[in-house]
Amino acid sequence: MSAAPVSRDDHLLLVPSPSGDALLASVDETGRRSWPTVTGGRLRELDEILADVARLAGPGLVFLRAAGRAEVPLGRGVDGDGPAPTLRTALLVHDALTVPLSALPGPGQWAWCPLDDVATTLPVLPAALRRPFAQWVEELHGAPPPPQRPAWANPRGIRPFLEWLDAAVRATGATPAGELEVVQQWGISLVVRQRTDHGALFGKAVGAVFAAEPAITELLSQDHPGTVPGVLALDVEHGWVLLGDARIRPIKGAEAAEGLRALARLQRARVGRTDGLRAVGCPDRGPATLAEDLAASLADLELATELAPARGLDVAERERLRGLLPAFASLCREAEDDGAPLTLLHGDCHPGNVGVREDGSVCLLDWSDTAVGHPFVDVDVWLSHVADDERGPLRAAYLAEWPEVADGERALLRADVLCAAYQVVTSQRLLRALEEDDRPGFAAGMSFWARRVMDRYDVLVAAREALSS
Repeated sequence: MSAAPVSRDDHLLLVPSPSGDALLASVDETGRRSWPTVTGGRLRELDEILADVARLAGPGLVFLRAAGRAEVPLGRGVDGDGPAPTLRTALLVHDALTVPLSALPGPGQWAWCPLDDVATTLPVLPAALRRPFAQWVEELHGAPPPPQRPAWANPRGIRPFLEWLDAAVRATGATPAGELEVVQQWGISLVVRQRTDHGALFGKAVGAVFAAEPAITELLSQDHPGTVPGVLALDVEHGWVLLGDARIRPIKGAEAAEGLRALARLQRARVGRTDGLRAVGCPDRGPATLAEDLAASLADLELATELAPARGLDVAERERLRGLLPAFASLCREAEDDGAPLTLLHGDCHPGNVGVREDGSVCLLDWSDTAVGHPFVDVDVWLSHVADDERGPLRAAYLAEWPEVADGERALLRADVLCAAYQVVTSQRLLRALEEDDRPGFAAGMSFWARRVMDRYDVLVAAREALSS
C-alpha cells in the first residue's frame, strides 16, 4: 500500500546569465533540461531553503526575492478527512551568476537556456507563476521594477547594502568568516547573518513602510541595553542597521511567561517617555484613532479575499464585521479610560521575536511594528501562537506587572479585540504598500485577524454576560 501524499513546497530557481539573455537550467543524464528545484516540507524557514539552494547550485548565488505562488492538491486528506495535501510552487529570483557553470556542483549538470527557448525546452510553469515569470523576463530586458519593491530585491540593488554591511562589520574590529547567510527576505525587510571571529552579527534592511525601525531600535538599545539587541551601526537614510550578537536561543515552554513579563517591564519603563519615540519616527496608534483606522481598513476585505481566497471572509462575515464598528468604537473609548497609560507597543511580540540568554534573561527582537499605544494590545499576538491551556497563566504573568490597572482581566479581554483590529490595520497597510507578488501572505493575515476581531469580541461579550448574570 502506497503512502498517503503529504504537502510539500517546490522552489524553482530563476538565475539569469551575466548577459541577461538566458537562465540557468538543470540537465539530467538523458540531456533533458528542467527548472533547478529544491523541494521540502511545509513551515521551513528561508535560511533552510537557501541552504538547500547552496547545496544544489553552490554558495555563489545571490538571492533577491520570492515571486508568485501556485498551489495545487496532491490528493485527499488522511482517510478522506481533513485538509487535502497540496503542492506549493514558488519562484526564487537570484542575481546574475558570476561564476562559470563548470564551477557549480555537479559539472555537466547545468546549462544556459536561452529565454526565447524556455517555452519549448523547460516544463510548463503552473498558471499562477506565468505572470511573475513574464514580469521577470521583462525586467531583464530593461522594464522598470514595481515602485513598491525595495532596492535589495532588484539585480545589483542589494550590493550597496552588502558593501555597507561589510564595512560596518570590519569597523567593529571583527573579521567576516564564511559566506553571508540570508535569514529572512521579503517585501518589508532583509535580515542577514555574518559569522565573524567575534561571533555572529546581523544586518537588517527595511523598506519604506518601516523606515523608522533602525532609529527606534537604536534608541531602545541605548535606553534598555540587554532587553533590546545592541546597535553597532546604522544608516537611517537607507534603513540599514547592524546588530550585535545577542547570544540567544529560542524561547520555549515555561520561559514564555518571562517573555511577557519582560515586555511589560519594558512598556512600564517607557511610560512618560514616549516623546523620544515619536521624535525618531514612532507612530501613534492608540485607542483614540484605532476605530477610524479599522473602518478604513475594512474597505479592503474583498481585496484580501480575492488575493487569498482560501483564507478570505465570506459575505456574511464581512457584513457582520462592518456591523460591529459602532460597538468597537465604544470599546476604544473604554480603553482610553481603563488606567493603562499610553506607552511603547511592540506591535508583533510573539515567541519568534523573543530570545533567551544562558542566564535566563530575555531579549526582545524586531521593532518594525513599534508604535505608541495601549500596552495590553500586544498580548493577544503572543497568545495567538500558543495552545489554549497556556493562555491563562501567560495572561496572569503579564497582568501581574500592571497592579495599578483595576480589573486588569476585563481590560485585557477588551484589549484582545483591539489587538486583532490593530493587526487588521497593519496587514491592510502592508497589503497596499507592497508589490503584487508579496500581497497574498498579508491578505491571508488580514483575514485571519479580521475573524479574530469577531472571535475576541464574542469572548468579551460572553465574559460580561457571565459577570452580570
